[in-house]
Amino acid sequence: MLVLSRKRWEGLRIGGEIRITVVKIERGHVRLGIEAPPHIAVLRDELMDDEEERAARAAWHAADEDESRQTLGA
Repeated sequence: MLVLSRKRWEGLRIGGEIRITVVKIERGHVRLGIEAPPHIAVLRDELMDDEEERAARAAWHAADEDESRQTLGA
């Protein structure tokens, strides 16, 4: 993990396509601006966790349905 100190309106780049800028610092909160091309999803961690959980649940249900079909067909 890279840890940086940035002041307001300072930023960093990830690769050539993603730019992150500190927009506001107030009362222990930092507001970031993120510029990325449309093909790159930008999600908060808690949303990513939900997305991964949904994907895992969908895969589990699909495998369960396949198993049910195989059992019925046998």
